Amino acid sequence: MPRKEDVKTLAGKLDNAVKLLYELMEEFETIFSVKRELKTLEAAFSLVETKYRLVKKQQETILDRLVDEGTGPEDELVLATKKTGDKTKADFLQITLKFAAYQKEQNSSENSNNATTLEALTLSMSSMTSAVQKMADNIGSKPSNSDYLYQYGTELAEPMPGGKRSSAIG
Repeated sequence: MPRKEDVKTLAGKLDNAVKLLYELMEEFETIFSVKRELKTLEAAFSLVETKYRLVKKQQETILDRLVDEGTGPEDELVLATKKTGDKTKADFLQITLKFAAYQKEQNSSENSNNATTLEALTLSMSSMTSAVQKMADNIGSKPSNSDYLYQYGTELAEPMPGGKRSSAIG
């Protein structure tokens, strides 16, 4: 059975966790302002989010323990715990909104790059199609072997072993 810690010890641990959370948020803000790479920001945000979830769990544990001990909702420790929770939540949500906006910006620029690439491919395919069409027109306008035979009454010389050419006529 896990040992029960007193509420003051839990409150001290919550304070430490909140301090660590704010250090991670500060790190995120620094990375955001200096080196905006999505993967680096995702890693920093993931750490902030994980720590925030742990802080919320600790806050919940403290408040539950205070209720179990019969502490009223107007008790100083209850109010301080709620105030800390509200502040960390507001600050975490600001970080979350900033990160979400940056992700959206990155995704839209990737989509515009993809649209530009698609446009270039479409233009290239159109050029290739017109080139193939011109080749087909040119091939259709040149006389074929059967046209040559009809026009001149002779077949074209066929290569024979030894390098000589012979014709069907002679």
